[in-house]
Amino acid sequence: MAARNGGGDPDTNFRLVLAIEKARAGNMPKENIERAIRRGAGEDKDGVVFEEITYEAMVLTELR
Repeated sequence: MAARNGGGDPDTNFRLVLAIEKARAGNMPKENIERAIRRGAGEDKDGVVFEEITYEAMVLTELR
């Protein structure tokens, strides 16, 4: 999502830098990180589109 929203260049996308650091901390292989950046930036034309979605919910209860 960071590459999609801010581009695939870590020099100009701070969110991408944070995502890369988190992936490296989780021992993700470099090839997987690079492939994920290409897919998110739209450079890898495999037909997959990722979108970020936020859901909000409200729970109502009746007190007696």
